[in-house]
Amino acid sequence: MKTLIIRSLSVLPKHLSKRAANQFSKLFKAIGMDNTKVLCTWQYEKGKNIQFYINSNFTVAHYSYLYGQEGTLLRNSLKLLKNKKDIVIFDVGCNFGFLSMVWAKMLQPEVKVYSFEAHPGTCASVKQSIKDNQLEGSMIASNFAVGREDGELEMYLRHGSVNKRSSSKEEKDIVKVPMTAIDSFVKNNKISKIDFIKIDVDGMEYEILTGAAETLKRFKPDMVIETNNDVRIMELVRGLGYHLYHLNFKKVTGDEIPENVICLSKEYVQ
Repeated sequence: MKTLIIRSLSVLPKHLSKRAANQFSKLFKAIGMDNTKVLCTWQYEKGKNIQFYINSNFTVAHYSYLYGQEGTLLRNSLKLLKNKKDIVIFDVGCNFGFLSMVWAKMLQPEVKVYSFEAHPGTCASVKQSIKDNQLEGSMIASNFAVGREDGELEMYLRHGSVNKRSSSKEEKDIVKVPMTAIDSFVKNNKISKIDFIKIDVDGMEYEILTGAAETLKRFKPDMVIETNNDVRIMELVRGLGYHLYHLNFKKVTGDEIPENVICLSKEYVQ
């Protein structure tokens, strides 16, 4: 029923569609039915589609169905990867797996995507999408938080996403999630190269980078990192010799801290 409603709303003008979706979300929440699972189809290239499931509240599911995700990041990451062979990608904080699945689909058979998602329900949705898109040979989803070291992390569950624990959150929404460091994951899985890493985890990016110190020195992968205005991230990647760019490949200068920073092992050539 909800999928039918979302599809029906998508034919309305965007401002009316958004307003109606908010009203439906309030209604479903009031009757305890706010969690929504929809199958979305996106055209990532003319004549080529990819499908993936979203588990979220009704408003987020509607937005994802209507607008898609992260187009600039996707286009420019593909520019960096398209001429490589035997590509290995780490997608840390893959959310519903849109980027991971497009990388896996467009770059196969030359790619292996390791997708990390801490939210158990969201990760289960990603695993189902891997099956739906027949990407078992190109993409692996792991239900891990990623951090400075191996262990456990207490997380506050929201619809389709996670936050680090806050004392103000309800106990029923707190779960313990297994956590891995990139360095130990690479060692335990005998990974011999990484070409590209995307990190977007709402505030743990610096801890993730410190837990990947040996991997970054050994493989020097290109990266896209959400900075959350954390100057430590900029200092760390500069200290490793990376060249820093905005998502449009304009060079980062001075004390700039972009919302998302591209980190390249070599200077970008148009």
